[in-house]
Amino acid sequence: RDIVPEGVQVLPSVWSMRRKQDLVTNLVTKYKARLNLHGGKQELGVNYFDTYAPVVTWMAIRLCLILAIINKWHLRQIDFVMAYPQAPIECDMYMSLPQGVATWVGRAKQKALKLLQNIYGQKQAGRVWNEFLLQKLKEIGFQQSDVNSCVLFKDQIIFILYVDDGIFMSPSKKLIDETLHQIRNELKLKVDNQGYPSDYVGVNIK
Repeated sequence: RDIVPEGVQVLPSVWSMRRKQDLVTNLVTKYKARLNLHGGKQELGVNYFDTYAPVVTWMAIRLCLILAIINKWHLRQIDFVMAYPQAPIECDMYMSLPQGVATWVGRAKQKALKLLQNIYGQKQAGRVWNEFLLQKLKEIGFQQSDVNSCVLFKDQIIFILYVDDGIFMSPSKKLIDETLHQIRNELKLKVDNQGYPSDYVGVNIK
């Protein structure tokens, strides 16, 4: 039988392909394929509402890095793995099976996927992820800056956030390690252990 409730829209799925290049050498370092929802087919007030998601400004990034350099603070760059799907879905949504995927029962065109987690391509995906992550950070004691909501602080540690890329800075390396341990208990992330970031959100840093 049809698993999709009557009158509910089944949104198309699309594949997103890209090549990730090194900023200095321009060599391809990674090939990425990601399954997305076709957000262009969403309807305002039906399967999405607000879409705005804040990011840290470059003025704040520069200021924090300058403070870290002057005070000889420790820095640690982190990247959340498949960030958006770590957050729960905001409302019930259905997506068609992606091209190239078959089903054992019936025709693929007659089947649909019910989304259980936030997914790339949704108009509200960035906002849902941002709210989810900020809530997790607040649960372990972080506070948002009144000037920039994507600059957070806790004790002697500062965290700046640009979507799913972040930088921790603190005079205490131990404090950064302890904070990362707390975050790993809740979220999946990969850590750049090279100290000062070599590049951040597409900008080479020396």
